[in-house]
Amino acid sequence: MLQCCQKIIIFLINDGGYMIEVEIPDGPYNVIKNWNYTDLVDAIHNTVEAISGQLL
Repeated sequence: MLQCCQKIIIFLINDGGYMIEVEIPDGPYNVIKNWNYTDLVDAIHNTVEAISGQLL
């Protein structure tokens, strides 16, 4: 898509967990942390800059 100059739209849907985790008895494996999706974009952007800087 990027090579064809197409705009990309990403939809992220967070339902706060998965149904199977609700059915499993409580435990540390049952806790799903929420993501900060805006920081994810910054992390990907910084990674791309670092990689492209190494290639030049």
